[in-house]
Amino acid sequence: RVDRAAGLLVDTDRPIAEIAAECGFSDQANLTRQFGRLIGETPARFRAAKGG
Repeated sequence: RVDRAAGLLVDTDRPIAEIAAECGFSDQANLTRQFGRLIGETPARFRAAKGG
């Protein structure tokens, strides 16, 4: 789920909350926790670093 969210963060400009819901997370905060644990940064910082 986190890998799918990472792809959507880079490939789309959709809101993070919408991506979280589409990828099966209960809310944006849950995505942010899991993303940080596995990727090492927040979804917003990841998107910014990848030019999204």
